[in-house]
Amino acid sequence: MITAMREWLTGIVGVTLLLSAAETFIPDGSVKQAASLISGLVLLLAILRPVLETDLKHVSIEIGDYETAIEEAQKDLKAENQRELKELIETRTGTYILDKAETLGLSLNVSVRAEENADGIPVPALVELEGTPSVELSQWLEQELGLGAERQVWNGGEN
Repeated sequence: MITAMREWLTGIVGVTLLLSAAETFIPDGSVKQAASLISGLVLLLAILRPVLETDLKHVSIEIGDYETAIEEAQKDLKAENQRELKELIETRTGTYILDKAETLGLSLNVSVRAEENADGIPVPALVELEGTPSVELSQWLEQELGLGAERQVWNGGEN
């Protein structure tokens, strides 16, 4: 790349020197003006030579590859967002249940598992509670969070 650039610049300098020397020997008048115009065009061709010699047949842009890569990245991002949303819902729901348990005077460990509903939105699907079972908390879970007795697992006593 550097060699090609050096050759290009050397070519431009050589053409410039040659054209300048030729113009000094041309007498003033309309001939000199015509020679200046031609000299300018020759210099312009020397400057544009790399662009003019470019073989565009071998230059191709594979847009399809980029589209595929973008689609895959979007799928990965959506999956990551879904995973993070699920974790957030599980954590916040667990905290919400613990707050309610504390107001009822219960000491529990809570684990919530969320699953996607028909719309693809993660919702609490199962709650595991470690501690003394509470009918009041069980009813609250059913009424407030829609987690019926079949989706409540009490460890440390009866379901």
